Amino acid sequence: MYLFNIHQCIGDSEMESFVKEAMDAFVCPPNTEIEDFLKLKAWDFARRHFSITYLVLDEEQRLLGYFTLTHKNLYVDAGEMIREGSAPVETMVSG
Repeated sequence: MYLFNIHQCIGDSEMESFVKEAMDAFVCPPNTEIEDFLKLKAWDFARRHFSITYLVLDEEQRLLGYFTLTHKNLYVDAGEMIREGSAPVETMVSG
């Protein structure tokens, strides 16, 4: 298996073509939102540096799945962080 970052091929028309072809063949009938994100938003989000999408390819370069990491800050109330069995959050640091 191989991991492929779609951001790395932006601007390379041959690689973009290969990746778009693999992405177009991806289907997820139980959850069409997953399929729609990959086909309709992943490229735009990568170009705009909103997220990075990694494709999981097999040895024959078929797309098995993908995951996306976002760069958005997350703010959580310290009181909401306390759960059974977890230590209380004393301080929150934002970056």
